[in-house]
Amino acid sequence: MRKNKRCSVQKLSPELQKRLCRSKNISLLLEMEIRMSKGGELSNHIWTPCILSYIHDDFTEIEKELNERGLLW
Repeated sequence: MRKNKRCSVQKLSPELQKRLCRSKNISLLLEMEIRMSKGGELSNHIWTPCILSYIHDDFTEIEKELNERGLLW
């Protein structure tokens, strides 16, 4: 359970602020790309697992820092 429902971005280190912003932007672009593509064009999304892996790594690092600071349980 979280202590705070929302955590201010300013509480993150500058590096993790950049990673959070990058992950958010990439997630939105990926969502738009998938929504705009035709259903049969899955070969164009062969890179999707790689992108999701980077996003997962970024969020894992952010969660780790927030846990170390006691902002998440």
